[in-house]
Amino acid sequence: MRDRSADDWNALGEAEPFFAVLTDERFLRDRMSEEDREAFFASGEEDIAHVFDLIAQPDFAPKFALDFGCGVGRLTRALAKRIEHVAGVDVAPSMLRIARENVSQATFSAEIPDQRFDLIVSLIVFQHIPVRRGEALLDEILRHLSDDGVAALQFTFRRPGSFLRRVARTIRGRVPLVHRIAQRLRGERPMPYMQMNEYDLARVTAILRRHECEEPRVIPTNHGGIKGAIVVASRKSRSVCPSN
Repeated sequence: MRDRSADDWNALGEAEPFFAVLTDERFLRDRMSEEDREAFFASGEEDIAHVFDLIAQPDFAPKFALDFGCGVGRLTRALAKRIEHVAGVDVAPSMLRIARENVSQATFSAEIPDQRFDLIVSLIVFQHIPVRRGEALLDEILRHLSDDGVAALQFTFRRPGSFLRRVARTIRGRVPLVHRIAQRLRGERPMPYMQMNEYDLARVTAILRRHECEEPRVIPTNHGGIKGAIVVASRKSRSVCPSN
């Protein structure tokens, strides 16, 4: 069954595609200059350079990469400058349409292509996906990780706030009318609710192990008190040594 977060993400892509990816007001449609647009994609270059630094394998030279939750192609464009074959996947047709305009060197689709990838990247994506759905998607994308391939995936683990505030967020995410009323009371720009879901590191690690990944490196992140991590995991080679 298609979850509401997918429909909300598509609506965000129709309304404010760049702001939905990076929630900075300079990326709003009615404010974004050409300089701001360049800064948006430059941030993708910085993030991908950081990912390669985290992988820390001097001889790592992937030929096939997957940008899972590609949005408008912020990371895809940076990947395409480094890697010969890049695929961007996103649930939102509105995002995919813009991504194709932004990155001609990559292929885009709503489904993961039936192939293996040496590098799988997903940053600031899983947090917007309900946890159980996200865990199922993690399981799916890891089936496409090649032997000796690397996955760099970002998750949110803790968002600050009292119990009542957490309940209020859940209601806003599930009941559009409540969200719209809250926006009006706060004077917020009318847009679909952007979920921020909290994952469990132990469950994420268990899924990685199930797909024969080595013990992951967990690099903590903290954005405005929202705590998470970039999880970097290499898949063990399945090659069998010849018998004597």
